[in-house]
Amino acid sequence: MASVYEKPPIFCKERLWVEKDLKSLEKRKFQENHMKAEVYTYGGDLGMEFLLSKTIPDFMSAGNRLNWTWPQSFEEFGNVLDSSPKTVWEESYIASHFSIAISKQASTSASSISSRNR
Repeated sequence: MASVYEKPPIFCKERLWVEKDLKSLEKRKFQENHMKAEVYTYGGDLGMEFLLSKTIPDFMSAGNRLNWTWPQSFEEFGNVLDSSPKTVWEESYIASHFSIAISKQASTSASSISSRNR
């Protein structure tokens, strides 16, 4: 098992990102109802500043453009994260805070599908 002390925490990185860094970054593409949106993925390499000033605002505008619901936004947010931020998101936040809400929504949609099939 890897030690948590091998890398400095992402909030301690002092490297500021600049526009030329965007050329080498991967974008996550979303499409819904013939509408498209792109969001730069965040893997922690460019520090918290990049997450707060680029990834999250781009993600919010994509969610508005694609008319995502609140639970759908939380499900999609993990798709714009890479490496350790994605692992943290999946293991802690989604599992502990939204598993009940998501399972209720899934069971509601499953029951509505089964009632339509009768």
